[in-house]
Amino acid sequence: MMRSTWFALSLLASCAGVSHRLDARVASPHSIAVLPIEGSASLAERELARGLLVARLREHGFVVVESQHVDRVLSETGRMTDPDAFRAELGAIPAISHAVGVDALLHVASFDESSWNAIALRRHSLSASLQIVTKDGAVWWSARHSVGELGGFALKSGQVITELLAQGAHGTSAASLGKIDTLLEDVAAVLPTDSDRAEHAEVAAAPPAREGRFESTSVAAGRVRTVVEVRCEEGMLLLVDVGPLQGVPMAGAGGVYRAAVDLPAAQSGVVVRSRNGQGGEASSTIGGAQ
Repeated sequence: MMRSTWFALSLLASCAGVSHRLDARVASPHSIAVLPIEGSASLAERELARGLLVARLREHGFVVVESQHVDRVLSETGRMTDPDAFRAELGAIPAISHAVGVDALLHVASFDESSWNAIALRRHSLSASLQIVTKDGAVWWSARHSVGELGGFALKSGQVITELLAQGAHGTSAASLGKIDTLLEDVAAVLPTDSDRAEHAEVAAAPPAREGRFESTSVAAGRVRTVVEVRCEEGMLLLVDVGPLQGVPMAGAGGVYRAAVDLPAAQSGVVVRSRNGQGGEASSTIGGAQ
């Protein structure tokens, strides 16, 4: 009996600390994006963990790009077709960082869930391996951690509480949610902080669209097609305002963005708005639009 008790206590103690490393030789990044999380845990659990990591990095002073922007860039560059099967190699980090427009990427190479039963003893655990890799391909910070319990759980984060019903509907148990929260709270405690956060607090401005052109052509009785084409940095979200239509998305590839809209009349001008993942926006007028 004493041997079983000692065995259980050693299991719990082995997961108490976070193994982490910071390379002081690597320049500290200021803007970071969190890649889709890899691992055997469910997609719902990994998406929840990703959202919590974004929140924790912002609390530590970093400018963190919205995950939707990251996923859109990954999809447009052909690096992600299925979020559940996404995998990123270390050698691809510089190219992805450039496309997204950040100093570094947080890459979670494994976020795994496991459980086992031994007679009357049951254990359910989560483990993660994380690293922040700069746009030059250097690993600035890395960590490994796991949490597991033999019974019960406690939520530390209010954000997880708001996810209980939503994630429960997708089959994620409250116990799993509690472990996700515990694991990431432990990791957050050893996350580095952007020491120059005040200097980098301002939202980076988005680059404006350039070399814009548009043309209107009749395609049917009472219908005129307006085609807009501009150039802008890759990885931006571009929207065009054409007549009564506001915020029409423009498809981009290789820095060239296009959109086509059918309206009852030809247009004298359009407005193109470019946005980056940090909330910055710029607008450009093409033709006579005001």
